[in-house]
Formats: sequence, structure tokens, C-alpha cells
Amino acid sequence: MTPNPVRRWIPRLGLVGTAVLATAACPENAAEITGNPSSPSFDFPVTSTFVTPVGTFTIDRVVLADVDLAVPDALGRTSSLIVDPPSFFGCGGPCATWELPFFNGSADTRLPALQDNDAGGNLGITLDSTFGAPLLVYNLMGLDPNTAYTFTLERLAVNINGELDHPNVLLNDPSFGALQRTPDAADALVRLDGSAGTALGDNYYEVGGFTTDATGTSGGLSFFGFTGTGQDDILETNALQSFSLPLYNYVVLYQGSPAAGIPVMRAQAGVELDGNGQPVNNALAPFPTAPLTTAQVLAAPGGAGRPDSLTVTFSNLEVLTGAAEYEAWLVNPATGNTALATGTYNLIQIIAERDPITGEVISTRDSLASSTSGVSSFAGGDEGDGFRHQLVISDAALGGGAGDTVGLSTSVVLTIASAPGGAISDSRPIWATYTNQNETPFNFTDDSFTMSGSTSFGNFEVAGAASSRTFSGEGGGLGGFRADVLSLDLESISRPPVGYSYVGWLIRQDGAAVRLADITGPAPDFVGLVGADVELIDGVVTTNGILNANIRGLRDDLGITYKNFPLVLITLEPKAGDPAIGPIVVHQGVTPDR
Repeated sequence: MTPNPVRRWIPRLGLVGTAVLATAACPENAAEITGNPSSPSFDFPVTSTFVTPVGTFTIDRVVLADVDLAVPDALGRTSSLIVDPPSFFGCGGPCATWELPFFNGSADTRLPALQDNDAGGNLGITLDSTFGAPLLVYNLMGLDPNTAYTFTLERLAVNINGELDHPNVLLNDPSFGALQRTPDAADALVRLDGSAGTALGDNYYEVGGFTTDATGTSGGLSFFGFTGTGQDDILETNALQSFSLPLYNYVVLYQGSPAAGIPVMRAQAGVELDGNGQPVNNALAPFPTAPLTTAQVLAAPGGAGRPDSLTVTFSNLEVLTGAAEYEAWLVNPATGNTALATGTYNLIQIIAERDPITGEVISTRDSLASSTSGVSSFAGGDEGDGFRHQLVISDAALGGGAGDTVGLSTSVVLTIASAPGGAISDSRPIWATYTNQNETPFNFTDDSFTMSGSTSFGNFEVAGAASSRTFSGEGGGLGGFRADVLSLDLESISRPPVGYSYVGWLIRQDGAAVRLADITGPAPDFVGLVGADVELIDGVVTTNGILNANIRGLRDDLGITYKNFPLVLITLEPKAGDPAIGPIVVHQGVTPDR
């Protein structure tokens, strides 16, 4: 009789498995057991040794999906103003506490229009105790030569023309797609309550002035004229809160006197106010002159992202036969949407580095054996064959339909498809959930992402991920010999994932694996349990497990002698897989010496 399919197993177990094969011994009562063939006698335990077959996933990129400007400080501007210390001042210590972006008319185009497009330089506030008073520190250039200028502190309100200029500038980037905003009619700044003068509490407060040299340059200090204890004594804190005089939110530079009304440079130092003196959301200082990056918007309170590419690496995939292939899908159980996860398939070869004397594996390294684009399915092949499998999935590689995006899905699922290219298979043993949509699938603002992690193994439910069943490899039993019969009686074992069945194996000392008969229920009926992944059997197979099962082998049917087979393994095998032993070991038993 032809023996069942064999396959070397020692390389899969490594040193531990080799040690088990070498040290299996006969129990003390083995002679009594084998000498009494008239009744079953079980003489070795079969225990769970299951380790979840681990794959990995990584979100490669998150793109901007939404910006909710109703969120307070939606673009994250609260702390964008303070710099300590200003590089231009050079005090070398904590004396300089605030540097203000100081803009000319080409950078700040709001009204009243700034009358100089060439001026530039630095402006800061210092509370240097050496001088005993707050100072305005400046180093300016590009002004008109030999001309008098005056600094003021002002409490200004913004009149919005069209849409607020701040977010229009911050989101003016074509890479934001439909979320890009573009500046419209310029907003206008107007003075709020109070009277004009030179005292703190006036509508605008004249800090001091200077006259440029022949090159239009000036640098120096302007005393505020009183002793303060902090920056909030004069300029409003950059936060969404109202404030009153003598706090100010702008520093303005005028040519000549402020009464002449020729502003040339302007620095926003606090939140914009409306006409009633209340803070305007998303109008914190400083006034922006360039858009934010995608990363900055995503990190902001109102920014929302979605993944648009991810990489999944699959391990322990026994090679499938015939037309069957592993097929990857993107799934969103909340919406019921499924889409083929098309991407670039990388076949990774595992190269073993061996000790030149003992032949033992010292280390391994990965080598890219092949790479194919436009792929969503492949035949498999496991670490025992020297391979693992990687799929790089991206929006750019998908079909582009309404649901064909990585970000509109929440999980990537690897199925076993008898005919790839059709509807999603019922066999869905491996998955990774990378997005939690918090039960709001069409609102990106409350989504959270798992940027990297391990895959799950079991059975994924498309209709509801919460009811997905993770395989745990529970249970065990007893094994024994009676004359020429090997019998493994199992109890409370986990139900196999759809598309899988338990298979028993005898492992010879040289690593050859001999397949036992198909799994059945217990005596006396011995009902077949190869379909236990999809069939419930009263009193035997429940939703979550198999209550009792039996795997046996007849020596004559196997075409072997039991001598030198010290190990029994029970593996999970894909029904569409290679008939030789696969990589997912669930139970193990050490047999007596026959």
C-alpha cells in the first residue's frame, strides 16, 4: 500500500522540535498498555501548542480627508507665536520672550493696506530687568531713507469680507484637493473702542519712534514707559478669549505719526476680535502667509485624515493547489462595502545563514524574489518553503470606484478563493483592522488609526467585525495505541476557521510526516468533521468549538510501522491546500517508543 503524503517537519520545528524527536521516551506502563489489545488504553497527553500565525501591517501614509473649522482653533494656532529668544536680539538668555512676525504689504494684504512692500526685518518684546521696563526691540531695513516712523500698540477688530482670511491662507494648497481654500476679498482691520492718544488704555498707544539712516535701516529699543511683569501686561495672550484695554493685539509701524494714517508694517500679536470685542475662531496670531503642511493640518484639532496606502506581510501561508488562491480585500463592515485590495505583490524569500560546521541556522534575512504590480491574489507558500508574502495596497492602485479607497475601508482581509476575481469568499482567515470609525463611517473627524500591528487569524465577518471569531487553539486530549490502531481523542477544541480542517500527523525521527485519517466525531458514530468549519452538529460541533473529536490511523492503511515515530502533531490545513503537512500546528503529543 502506498504511504500517505510525507513532508520533512524538522526544519519547521527548529531546535525545539528536533529535541522532542530525539528525547521521546517510553512511559513506565507502556508494556501493560501494548500487552492488552482488547480495550483502548491511552498513554500520552495531546496538548495545545498553538501560536497565532503572525503577519504584520503598516499604514504607509495618511492624507487629509476633512477640516472642521467649527472646532475651536481648528488649525492648531494657539502656540504658534512664541519664540524664545529672538535670534536677532542676541541677549543670550531669557531676557527675550516674544518674537513677532512683522509683515509688509506684500505679505499682509488686508485693509488698511500697508504702504510699503519692501520693508523687512525683526521685531520682538523683551522684559529685560536691566532696563526695568518692557522694550520693543527692532532691527528693520528697506524703509524710506532719512524718514521718521512711529510704533503703536492697537486693539483691532476684523471685518470679514467673504471668508476669513486666516484659514483661506492656511489651507491654500492644491495637494488638499477639494479641501483647498483660496483667498477672496481682503478682510479689514478697524480700531475698537477707546480714544486715540499716547497713554496705555487709549485706542492706540504710541510706543515710540525712530528715524532711518540714509540706507533706510534702523535698529534699537523703544521703552514702553512703565514697568511690567510679563508679556500679558501689554499684548494679549494668543488664545481664544476676549480682552479689554489696556491689552492690545497688534503692533503697527506708521510712516510719520499715526494720525497721518500711513501704515507700513504690521504684526498680529493676539487673537482677532469681532466688532463686539469677542474672539474670532481660527484667527489666532500670527497672521499666516503660507499654507500649512498636510502633517500640520492632520495634527490640528479640526484636521481629519484617512489612510491611502498600507503594507501587509503574510506569514505561514501554506501553498494552495488548483485554481485556488489567497485573495486580499478591503472591507468596511459598517457600510458593507468590499473591494479587491489591488496593489504590488512582493514575494519575499527567507535566506538562512547556517553554521558551516553544524549546519544550524544562525540567522535569516529577507530577499525580494519578485515584485508584481496590479495584483490582489497569489498561491502562497510558507516559511518551510522559504517564503512570506507582502502586499502594498494604495488608492492609486485601486479601481477608483466610490468605495475603492483604503481610507473608506477599515480592514484588509485575506481570503481563500476557489476562483479569484468573483465575490468575496466565505473563507476569510486573516485580517487586520487599521481604522476605528467610531460608528460614524461618513465622518472622518472622529476616526482613529492603528499605524502598525499584527494580523488576526480566525474567521472575519463582513457583516460585523465585532462578531468575527479569532481562532485560539484551545483544548486537547489523550492519544494511545491499541495493537495496530493509533487513536487521538480530543475534547473542547476550537472550531476551525472557514476553509480549514484539523489533520493529524505522525512525525518520524528524520522529520517525515505521515498523514492520519480524516477527523471524525467520537465513537460509536464517528461522524465526519472535515466540514466542522461550516456545519453545526448537535452534541458535537457548536458555534465556537468541537466538543469531542477523534483522529486515528491504522498501521496497515498508513503503510508504516509505528517504530521511530515519536511525535504526533495536529495541524490546521486549508482544504484547498497542499496535501503535505502545513505550518499551523495546534496540538502535539509525544508517543511511547514502539
